[in-house]
Amino acid sequence: MADSLIPIRVEADIVIARNETRRVARKVGFSMSEQIKVTIAVSELARNIIKYAGKGEIKVSEMGSPRGVEIIAEDNGPGIANIEEVQRKGFTTSRSLGMGMTAVQAAVDSFHIESTVGVGTKVTCRKYV
Repeated sequence: MADSLIPIRVEADIVIARNETRRVARKVGFSMSEQIKVTIAVSELARNIIKYAGKGEIKVSEMGSPRGVEIIAEDNGPGIANIEEVQRKGFTTSRSLGMGMTAVQAAVDSFHIESTVGVGTKVTCRKYV
């Protein structure tokens, strides 16, 4: 089971990350609706990398037991001081709807975020078949 490492630097990289996530999700046996969910999650994560850190990477992996997909989004950006607030529905630091991280959480089965101000952020998500 090979991992796919996608550098995230420009908007076009979001499409690459979405397509690769969809490919891996299809390979492990996700239904179309589950493929859409993980694709939404990776889109939001990639957008946040570009918006807040400028660049980073997303690793998409096929999991064997239990079957599923693991997504790790990592950057060396400014970090998040208020992780609890970021995970609250409606929270935003800009003029958006504030659904980014809560949309990611809703789309996956497992969600973990680590962040250090001035160092960066790592988000690990898993979705099971």
